[in-house]
Amino acid sequence: MNRLKLPLWVLNFIEKLKQFRANPRTSRLLSFFSILYSFGLLYFSKDEIRNLEWKSFFWIFLGCIFVYYVSMSLQNLVWSLIVDGNLSRFWINTQVYFKTILMKRLPGGVWHWLGRSSMYELNFPDENREISRSNLTEWLTLMLIGLTGYATTKNLYVGIGGFIIIVVITTWLLHRNGESQITSFYNALRIILLYTVCWLAGGLILHWLLTRVMSFELVTFKTSFSVWCLSSAISMFFFFLPSGAIIRDFSLTALLANQIEPAKVALVILQVRVIFLVADFLWSFLSIQFIKLITAKNNSKAN
Repeated sequence: MNRLKLPLWVLNFIEKLKQFRANPRTSRLLSFFSILYSFGLLYFSKDEIRNLEWKSFFWIFLGCIFVYYVSMSLQNLVWSLIVDGNLSRFWINTQVYFKTILMKRLPGGVWHWLGRSSMYELNFPDENREISRSNLTEWLTLMLIGLTGYATTKNLYVGIGGFIIIVVITTWLLHRNGESQITSFYNALRIILLYTVCWLAGGLILHWLLTRVMSFELVTFKTSFSVWCLSSAISMFFFFLPSGAIIRDFSLTALLANQIEPAKVALVILQVRVIFLVADFLWSFLSIQFIKLITAKNNSKAN
């Protein structure tokens, strides 16, 4: 039931990233740069922060946290489908997913991949290459759906063609030896549908921040979804760089420049960062505690 092996250059790239990660100076430097950048956003948007209606922002903030959890839960479900093709090890995969989710906050998204690989390697040493391929499948599929979501807002037929191509690619990536193509095809459809909902959730969060917090009522959901898909997909393409998240911020600024002044966009970017950071901490912590509770109950029943 082994999938196709990863290309040698991918394996070499992952190995070099592990060596890069081993240097403690690297982590400290990247963390310092991330903090410095956040303070820069605060300074640049200080006037907009003073004029912000905090009471309305609080309720929108809670709504965004909930929408983020829906997206996070669906992505967790997809992770199990990518790794195993089913939900047979759902709780094990869920534990890995939420324990490594905060690694996305570190500059350079490679930490997230390496953290997952390390956890699986510890408990399932024979699956190291399989998890590396699963990481690649998750990244490529999610990014392509984001780009196709953007294309759909511009031309419906181009979008439909894009989704057909994604189905073919994802089916091929998910296929295991001894498994029928039909099973891989249905799993691909499920994954694409769930990831599309996740992209819609991200567009909804951005739309709420633009229209209900910043009061840009002329910005439509279609525009918000389009901007979110393209800016986030571009940042995902450069996920291995220390400035991956900053690329998304610059893309948002460029795409919204014709409608919103840069200082206000900076505030929206800062709000997105705060919401995502708080949501990652909150939901990963609660999910891990819930998993521990379920595991303890199952162990007590077994005894």
